[in-house]
Amino acid sequence: MQTFKAGGCVVAVLLGLAAGSAFGQQMYRCKNGASTYVSDRPCPGSSDTRLTAYGPVKNAEPRPSYQPPLKKAPDHLRHLSAACAELNDAIRTAPARGVGRATQSDLRDEYQSKCQEDDEAARKRAMDDKRQQRDERKAEISARQAEQTRSAAAKEQCSELLRILSEKRKRLDAMTPGERSDHQRFETSYTERCK
Repeated sequence: MQTFKAGGCVVAVLLGLAAGSAFGQQMYRCKNGASTYVSDRPCPGSSDTRLTAYGPVKNAEPRPSYQPPLKKAPDHLRHLSAACAELNDAIRTAPARGVGRATQSDLRDEYQSKCQEDDEAARKRAMDDKRQQRDERKAEISARQAEQTRSAAAKEQCSELLRILSEKRKRLDAMTPGERSDHQRFETSYTERCK
């Protein structure tokens, strides 16, 4: 029985503390002439009253703010007129700058009415630029491949010429003066082409 009373007291104390902290108790600091006293009720009549609170104070928890990512500038932006490029940039960066939805909608409407033709032309120029760059890359790759093919063919020719020269050198002693002259021209040609 004794244990239950002690446990009951603990429960009562805990409930009292919980109720006090839940309702946020208030106190009044009152002045009466030169003296100051504290009361749990409002100060009477003409005396100066200041309200203070005690108990747990709720701290305002900082709310995580959503920062939308800044969109990448479109490829055709550099082909727009200055005014349209500025409007396009304003629309693109509006969410990151915290601009309201109504203002963003107004910006889009203004862009649509003032810059539609300029935007279409700028997009076409940007596509033409990409196409030209792609064509240049293809031409560069083709030229590189053609050069590699030429180089491989030349190397193969030189290998064959060297094989023929080696065979002729073995018979150099048995050659006639005309054959030796041909051999000399052949060797000069090999040296110019392959070394």
